[in-house]
Amino acid sequence: MWNIPILIELKKLSSSITNYQIPVLAPYEEKEVVFNISSQKVKRKEIGSIIVKVMGDELIKKDVNIYPAYYQIAVKISLVILSLTALFLVLKIIGKLKNSRK
Repeated sequence: MWNIPILIELKKLSSSITNYQIPVLAPYEEKEVVFNISSQKVKRKEIGSIIVKVMGDELIKKDVNIYPAYYQIAVKISLVILSLTALFLVLKIIGKLKNSRK
């Protein structure tokens, strides 16, 4: 097949490409199309959808969640603080048990 058009439709998202054309595709050959997506609203969690159409037929339809980078950082910091608090409490309980046995 020659010059296969790929259309990428996005809702609430933006992409590095929206139209792409595969010059040549042999039978049973697979091609990979790489593109970046981002949220239109930078500082908020965004739920959008991606629809990929190949030769006019809908091939893929997916809903995606995009989280700002600080969400991931906040989760990691929260886990570290929670772990340190739990460790401190365990050590304090062990210390009290040792003191009560004396």
